[in-house]
Amino acid sequence: MSLLDSIDKDSKLNLEAYSETVYPFCHFHCAPLVSLTTQDYSFVQAPRPELYSSKVDFAELHNIAGEASRCGPALETTALCRGSAHRDGAGPRA
Repeated sequence: MSLLDSIDKDSKLNLEAYSETVYPFCHFHCAPLVSLTTQDYSFVQAPRPELYSSKVDFAELHNIAGEASRCGPALETTALCRGSAHRDGAGPRA
């Protein structure tokens, strides 16, 4: 049974991608990195937070973290909540 027939092909999917790594922490004694990518923005929780507009700045060259006062904190909160849920065992397993 395939679910492809039940997908509305005309609607846009509103998917988000969460990722995290402790590689910089383990190997360089730096902060771990957490990121959340949505349809409109890419957010990276780093020692200096990074926020990029996915629609305008696809190459992620212009950090708008200081300019986008509304969406930056919301994405940061979402990313950190997803990370803590995953570490506490409530999130999806890889």
